[in-house]
Amino acid sequence: MNSCAAFRSTRSFSTVTVVFLLTSTILALSTRCHAQVTKLNTDDLMDIVFDMKKAASTADKFAADGSKYCHWGLVSLDASDLDLVVSRFLLNRGSVVPADISASKMWHVDFIAGDLINQLEMGLQECNVGVRINSGARDVAVASKPVLLKFIDARQRFDRLAYEQTAWQERKRAMPGDGDENLRVPAVDASDILGASLEVREAWESANKAILKAATTKECSRFDSSGLAEEPVEMNKLIDRLSRLTRAGSYNLPAADMWLAAMTAENQKFTLLLPLEACAYYSLDKKKAAKVATESLDSYHRLRAALAKFNALALKQTEWEEQVVQKQTII
Repeated sequence: MNSCAAFRSTRSFSTVTVVFLLTSTILALSTRCHAQVTKLNTDDLMDIVFDMKKAASTADKFAADGSKYCHWGLVSLDASDLDLVVSRFLLNRGSVVPADISASKMWHVDFIAGDLINQLEMGLQECNVGVRINSGARDVAVASKPVLLKFIDARQRFDRLAYEQTAWQERKRAMPGDGDENLRVPAVDASDILGASLEVREAWESANKAILKAATTKECSRFDSSGLAEEPVEMNKLIDRLSRLTRAGSYNLPAADMWLAAMTAENQKFTLLLPLEACAYYSLDKKKAAKVATESLDSYHRLRAALAKFNALALKQTEWEEQVVQKQTII
């Protein structure tokens, strides 16, 4: 399997948001994926964690003005939650970086980072609605967008290391068959992964429709949609493979394959920020723009929910692989 095929193409978009968000990260992934997967460098990991924690702390500072000018509600998470999960999963005794960090612990941290990013994304969209008539909303939007981009960039670099660590564990520690009867977390049934994969693909297709509709709606800001509404290549590959596994009665799918497909779907979710911004800007006084903005937001939430379900299965599979190795070591 060519594990990095999803990241080979670069895309040119009409806003700084999406250009920074996708092209720089995809180029970096494309370059790194040609190299052989190696054991995690903990110094690199903690540098990225520092960047995520810094972005989260900065994002917290927008809460007061966001509530005042953009109608933000009470936040469910803040930077302290990221600090807590980093200390719990990536550090020994809360302060010492261990020599060996399991991939599953990294993915636990990723989930919290993803929730914080989503929280800031949705707050930014609330501000985008009022930027034309409210200088306070405009100030919050202008200040928070660079922080959002830095946070997303740091998280995607973190995801790359988590993916590489997952692949390294699978390659360097040969996995057995499906003998998981005595393990605390069982292997994930391929039929369950298939069902979740199909949900992600359907949500992806809904996102494509929202992107194209926004691009052709005169009441929204004009943008070039060429190259945006792409096909879910890696997810399609995974679905084809899962279909064969279920027919053959096999259930052991490498977790790294699942995470690769999930990472490409995350990029599709971020692409939806473009139609959201394009239509939210005029949504207060143009009904069609408001309708398309709502549809784009619904597509965003649908894809996010499908990914959350899929990622939970990928984490369960990762934990099972690690427990198999631990059991073998004890024996």
